[in-house]
Amino acid sequence: MKQKIILIISVFSSLICYSQTDKFDDYSTMVDFLQKYNQDTIVLPIILDNINNSYDKNNWFTAFQDSLIVKISDEQVGFDKIELTISNPFSENLLPLSFSLIYDNNLITLFEPGKFQCLKIPEMERNLEFESILNKRKFDYCILIDNKLVASRRNRYFELDSKKQKWKRYKGKKYVKKTPKLFENEKIISFAVCHGEFGGQIFFIDKVTHNIYTVPSTCATSVIEKENKYIVTSSLGHMMGWASIFSFSNPNELIEFNGKIRKTLKNGVCYEDLRPSNIKTELDTIFDKYSLQVFSTFDWDNKLLSIVNWKEITFLAECKGNEINIVNPLFSNGIYTHDPITTQYNEECVLVNMDFYGIGIEKEVTCILFYQDKLIKINWTDEVVENEKLRD
Repeated sequence: MKQKIILIISVFSSLICYSQTDKFDDYSTMVDFLQKYNQDTIVLPIILDNINNSYDKNNWFTAFQDSLIVKISDEQVGFDKIELTISNPFSENLLPLSFSLIYDNNLITLFEPGKFQCLKIPEMERNLEFESILNKRKFDYCILIDNKLVASRRNRYFELDSKKQKWKRYKGKKYVKKTPKLFENEKIISFAVCHGEFGGQIFFIDKVTHNIYTVPSTCATSVIEKENKYIVTSSLGHMMGWASIFSFSNPNELIEFNGKIRKTLKNGVCYEDLRPSNIKTELDTIFDKYSLQVFSTFDWDNKLLSIVNWKEITFLAECKGNEINIVNPLFSNGIYTHDPITTQYNEECVLVNMDFYGIGIEKEVTCILFYQDKLIKINWTDEVVENEKLRD
């Protein structure tokens, strides 16, 4: 099957100094869209301020909104933006079997009928040589564990021998089956379970003792490590939406989990284990608001950045306390996902995997790569592009 690629490029130079006249030019689409539903005139840089200003409870734009200030930040974070739509080169089944991952500076995606596509970063050109190595076997799932590329088929696990460049039997800890990994470092590995409005929880597995610790999270979208703290982002799309970002110092001081993690991930949340009184460490709230969602949080240029969906439009912002400071409009559209996963590979490389129930249930339909000065969005089907268009 021929590979189909649609390329859209826009340039937004990093941390550029704008004149007052053109400072908000990149936000014109966003502001025009939001202004349609706001009965009051938006005066930039402020988009919403229902803390210092009175608001009309009959106005859809301001009513039912938590105490919040939304504004365009003076400190913009710029990227060269690229959007691609790429088809499965191996079969008519468009969507990946597993969430994409980064290995050896390649974006690795497993497609039907069990073959890997490898795209060189940042060129996004196929690495056919590496594909020929990986595709000597067929798989139905892949994951990174301890920086090893691990893949399975019918519960038989293999890892790529990086020196011999061939697959060998994987004898390490498997942790859970066919569940996307939320976070990993040398000490812990983390997974999460989500049942929407019925709740969710996140698990931290100690790699040495194999003890499991948990905390409520409805529903975890990202875990990162910054300044000796773990930062968890949770988001829920039910009703008007809700998002929370909190931090803590030691996962081993969360609630000790004595159940079976695989059973819980499959069957649902263990509410009896999630009593706040069982938490031995302090959870520090960074952000906690309703009527919006936060799909991802990561550390970039010493800023805590989040992908925010608010009023049906999606952008990049710093979220703290009662403020959302927008630093980049992204693609000025309505990017949406239900159970995303964010992986921060290093300070200049972040991958966000996004599913969408209406297109692929729990399968990845889009992934967004932040790499150095580039922002690369890859769609696996044209349906994503249509779905993200702003309504008239």
